[in-house]
Amino acid sequence: MFYKIKKIRLRSLCKTVIVAITAWMIILSMLPLNSAISASAADNTNTTKPPKTDGPTEVSISFLLLDIPQIDVKRDSFTVEGLLYAGWHDERLAFDTASLVTQDEPTVDDDLEGRQLSTGQMRSEIEPNFILQGVKSYSGKAALRVLEEEIWAPQFELVNSRGEMRRNYYTTVRIYQDGFVEYEERFNATLGTAMDLRKFPFDIHVLPIRISTFDYDSRQVTFKQVRTNASPDFKISGWTLNQIMGTTKTETAYGIDPANSESDFLYPIAEIGVRVSRNWGDYILRILVPLFLIVCASWSVFWLEKGSIDIQMGISFTVLLTVVAFNFLISESLPPISYMTFIDTIILLSYVMILFTIVQNLVQTSLHNAGKDTASQRVDKFSRWAFPVFYALAVMGIIVAYFGYPPQII
Repeated sequence: MFYKIKKIRLRSLCKTVIVAITAWMIILSMLPLNSAISASAADNTNTTKPPKTDGPTEVSISFLLLDIPQIDVKRDSFTVEGLLYAGWHDERLAFDTASLVTQDEPTVDDDLEGRQLSTGQMRSEIEPNFILQGVKSYSGKAALRVLEEEIWAPQFELVNSRGEMRRNYYTTVRIYQDGFVEYEERFNATLGTAMDLRKFPFDIHVLPIRISTFDYDSRQVTFKQVRTNASPDFKISGWTLNQIMGTTKTETAYGIDPANSESDFLYPIAEIGVRVSRNWGDYILRILVPLFLIVCASWSVFWLEKGSIDIQMGISFTVLLTVVAFNFLISESLPPISYMTFIDTIILLSYVMILFTIVQNLVQTSLHNAGKDTASQRVDKFSRWAFPVFYALAVMGIIVAYFGYPPQII
């Protein structure tokens, strides 16, 4: 009996020892995994925080304008396609060229050929004394993976974006030996802006492309400078590119100037202004010149025989209806606005001149029917020079009122 009890205790002891050893081996096997997780968590600080802790990280911005496919004055919007470049220093990413693995250059589609910066080109513009030694280059999905998992990068946003966010065609990331990071992105987006159409069709607009990083305020990230340029083959249908400007400033999250806000959270803004002017040649040839000729044609009634009131009124009302048609044509090109444009004022003047012509017809016919032929002839002779002179002076006055003296059309 004693022997059986001793044998049972021995078996229980063996089981306990086996369980303890197994548990200990499991704990030991998990230690490296925990260490790896801790190390990975430590490495992820590069992707969550800017590289500088004692001040804002300076980010240089460059923008290459490729195309503006559409300027929609009815919706106060425009579509832009461009290349956004950004560069900043992150010493945590510095590496030794001896361990550098040669990276393939980014793959570029045929329609993008020549649209990317060559390695070191942007940095050479920012730092003229820069000497290229070693660089890691990533593009496409590899670049997106690096941005998400391995490095910190500003999250660029288009402040005045309309509707859907920008479409990203491709992204390129280059990391230089000393930790300088170069970011390149080609995008297409629809942006909004308030357009002043008072001088239509001689209107000039500054189309803003406003870039910010709302994940970090100006205490963490600042935009150092903004360089701008346009593609050599850049063209806008119906418009002319006059100038591209770049400025930096800070604003609140609601676009309020810091001087007018008590908010402590200010965000860096890089604003690219694309100054364009409408090509007005077609409007002169197809609208203004025919309009002036039609108004002049209405004065032909001053040379008709006396008593032909039916013919005179027929000509005047035909001209009036033609001007109304021109007015509808212009209205289709413009949005509903609360002010008069330059061409609206010219059309209104044309209405007034035609109304004066109708009144003159009635007065002249009344004098003729009353037997006052001499007075009737004097009215016609006066109208033949007075109407053109008044019309010309009124047009010049409108031009000065809208464009100043001397007129600044462009």
